[in-house]
Amino acid sequence: MFGISSYILIPLIIWLLWQIYVRTVDKKYSHIPGPKPSFLGLAELYVYLQGSFLGLSNKYGHYGPVIRVFIGPFVWIMIMDYPSYVSLYHNTRSFSKLGTVQRAAVHIVPGSLFITEGPEWRRHRTSMNPFFANEELGKYISAIFDIVREEHDALESDKPFALSVWSNAVTGRVIMKTLFDVNVNKKNPQEVKEFEEATNYMGDWFGFYMISYCICPPFAKSKYWQDYINKRKEPFTRIVNQSLRNADPDCFWHQLIQSGKLSWEEFQNEAVTLMLAGYETTRDTLCWVLHSLTKYPEVKSKLKNEISTVLNGRTPTPEDLKNLKYLDKVVLETMRLHDIILVGSRTPIQQDKIGDYLIPKDSTILFSPHYVVKNSVDHPDEFDPERFTEDNYKELSKRALSAFGTGPHQCIGKYLAMLELKLITIYLIQNGEFEIDLKTDQINPHYPIKTPRKMSAIKKSV
Repeated sequence: MFGISSYILIPLIIWLLWQIYVRTVDKKYSHIPGPKPSFLGLAELYVYLQGSFLGLSNKYGHYGPVIRVFIGPFVWIMIMDYPSYVSLYHNTRSFSKLGTVQRAAVHIVPGSLFITEGPEWRRHRTSMNPFFANEELGKYISAIFDIVREEHDALESDKPFALSVWSNAVTGRVIMKTLFDVNVNKKNPQEVKEFEEATNYMGDWFGFYMISYCICPPFAKSKYWQDYINKRKEPFTRIVNQSLRNADPDCFWHQLIQSGKLSWEEFQNEAVTLMLAGYETTRDTLCWVLHSLTKYPEVKSKLKNEISTVLNGRTPTPEDLKNLKYLDKVVLETMRLHDIILVGSRTPIQQDKIGDYLIPKDSTILFSPHYVVKNSVDHPDEFDPERFTEDNYKELSKRALSAFGTGPHQCIGKYLAMLELKLITIYLIQNGEFEIDLKTDQINPHYPIKTPRKMSAIKKSV
């Protein structure tokens, strides 16, 4: 059908069109350093597919704090240093949350805190803030301890188990109890089955949807995908709705809806958002905390002494948690070294500067808290809780907590997540040996956040 000349001519035309496209598009971005685009951006796309944002960061990070990269036909602005990252997060007037991630989320949790901005965001945030205050969350310490005790007692001593599965059950039940007053009866197989259907790996299908949205937005917006999303959300929303209908009239969420501050539909979308953002992230961070305590026995020994001295075997109070200074450092250093937020995005609603570079309106800006925060200190690959000294604590703790974001839009569930991590760690330290099999912690340098899913642990006999 085609002569030899056609096989030469067609690639030549494609190459010429690509050169014209690159020169046209790159006029907007030529002032921003970055690698020379490969043919059709295929080399950069290959790096991204092999190693996500970290693959791009490791390969092209030497170009500077702000770089531009062609991924296929798309141009991405990548933030590579902490000062630029903070500048981007705080400038909410110029840089919109509605980047690629949020545009995909519009079809999953419309009108939620994750995607709203301006007056609508403030309405949701001020309505929900009282529940997430430290004083309010302190009421749940005993309930969280009871959940950890039940899940811990269910483990067989000296028998390996999948750490992520156990952590999944603990953090999922804590979220369901604290936020929605849902109690999962471990002795009721039907309740356990419904709970697992509602919570297991919600982040996986959300992530899969985001990838499909990036590759082919029309397909991601199709009725097929919307039906799939609704099917995956249904078990969770059913449990939450049933719980709220049976809740005490004094329940925070019940009063919030009755007051008209949030509609029933808005509450449902916020509930899904809180679950998506709250339990898998805490689960994986918990796995890393336990991993660090196994890998560094001197850290574990010091932490054990502190917990024993302050608590003497009892359940902590909110005041006790303030006195567990070394526990705070261990959790913060774990979050700095193993930040579980791999990538985030922003879009400039007008031309503005990041560092020394003007960023054109409507550009796609990507950043990785994992990469930026980890590499913002000296000796970034070392686990050293003592790096949090009295002099630098305020600044370093901000960096370590970057998984929650920074500025006015930081995660509303920050204090709940920190409370969970500390209480679960305290319980496990107080109640026998709990170790990670270090043979199962091989870290994929491109997808380190997936490592906890491979970890195996053992509950030692006391």
